[in-house]
Order: sequence, then C-alpha cells, then structure tokens
Amino acid sequence: MTRSADLEVTKATGEREPFSPEKLTRSLLAAGAEPELARRVLSRVTEDLEPGVPTRRIYRDAFRLLHREVDAVAARYSLKQAILRLGPSGYPFERLWGAVLEAEGYTVEFDQMVYGRCVRHEVDVIGRRDGHVVGFECKYHSRKGRNSDLKIALYVGGRAHDLRDGPEQMDGYGLVTNTRLTGDAVAYGRCFGLRLVDWAHPTGHGLKDLVERYGLLPVSCLTSLRKDAKLALMAAGVVLCRDLVDAPERLDRLALDVRPAERRALERELETLRPLWETARS
Repeated sequence: MTRSADLEVTKATGEREPFSPEKLTRSLLAAGAEPELARRVLSRVTEDLEPGVPTRRIYRDAFRLLHREVDAVAARYSLKQAILRLGPSGYPFERLWGAVLEAEGYTVEFDQMVYGRCVRHEVDVIGRRDGHVVGFECKYHSRKGRNSDLKIALYVGGRAHDLRDGPEQMDGYGLVTNTRLTGDAVAYGRCFGLRLVDWAHPTGHGLKDLVERYGLLPVSCLTSLRKDAKLALMAAGVVLCRDLVDAPERLDRLALDVRPAERRALERELETLRPLWETARS
C-alpha cells in the first residue's frame, strides 16, 4: 500500500494528479459532515488506496461510508453524481434549472419556439421577471470530463444575438451545464454578456451552490429507490425530492412495483432530507 501523501489518482479525464486528503476532507465538510465524521471517512477511504486509483472509486467509497452514518449528508455529497444520473435525456436537467430560476423569482417556461430577427429558435428554459425575459441553453452531460467549449458558447452567443433583436426582445441569455465550461467559453461569454453557470462557476453561484442553497435535491440522489423507479419518476416530471413529498400520490399513479419495505425506507429518507428544502423555503 502506498502512503496517501505519495499517491497519484486518476481523474475522469484520464489525467493523473497527486491525491489530496485535504480536498476530500473539504468536500466532506462542505457536504455538512462534522469534522470527526470527515476524519473517520478519510481514514477509512485511504486505508487501501493503490497508485492510479480512479477518483470515482474514492467517491464511491466515501459515499458508502457517509450513507451508513447520515443520509442527508450523503445526499449532499452525492449531488454531483446524482445530477450526472438525471439522464439519458436533458429534460430533468432543464426542470432542475427551471426550479433554480423559480427560486430566484422568475416564472418559467420550457421548450418554447421563439422568433428571432432571422429565424425561430427552440429555447430550453425561459424566465420572466419584472418585465425582463431571459433564455437559457442547458447542456447536460451524463459523464464527468465532458465540458462545454468555445464552440458551444459561440453557438449560444449567436442565438442570443438573433433573439435580442426579435419580436420577443429577449434581453438576457445564458448557458448552463452540469460539468465545466472551458476558459475560452467563459471568456467569450463574459465579453458577450451571457450568464454562464457550470458546476462551480461563478464562485459562490455555481450550479452546486444554487441547488444546495435552494434545497433542490433531485430524486436521483435517493438511495431507497431503484434506478428504474427514479427514471420513471423523472420521465413523469417528478424531478425533485420535494415534489415527491408534496405529492406522494405520484408514486402510486405511476404503478411502480415498490414493495412496502422500500416505501417505508423512502419515507424515512425523504423525512431526513426534508429540512434541506424547508430551510431554503423559509
């Protein structure tokens, strides 16, 4: 076994970098773990690490340990993976971003055909607030390492320009992704006046920050439901955990094969998570 201080790990992109115990600890603390719990998880995860271990394995082991201790902490720590599991379509991710906009005071529409100056465009999400209209292109990826680059930003910028001069007079446009925007994409977006949001950008207002701030945990983070049940819920428009709590009959309406023990486990997990969105609502 290699000491963790000397260990290299393999990122999702295939690159290798030195393992950082401090980075893992910060992630655990940011998820809400108490320092003692974070210390225990770090100690257990690093016991048997081998050179070149994938970061996804470190995440998997840390999540398993967290889940044994605190469901709510584990759900927050698994948020990035949960959003990667929203697919295969981009529909749930668009609804998640729409929920962020609603929390910011917008009324929201999805998948609208809007005339620009030259042509019609299908806009993923439109927000309206105080007489202003903003549109968003949502770029969802189901795998880490898939980034949105300058080509995407140029495409979105061209669409924004045409819509700004159209009959709708859309006065704002943005690009949102659940992974990462490249440096050139960010530079172009800033120059062009686009609202840019990726997992961690802008600092303090990235997708992770906004989802946690408003308590918008997706049902894909639930550990008490099978994968097929979660996909069926999202396909039916039940994307957020709070939606399932607010309207539990949706689970029955889908006629899912959820055994009584699974339902009880789901109810317990939702009750554990409930404070995360009720605090945001208050």
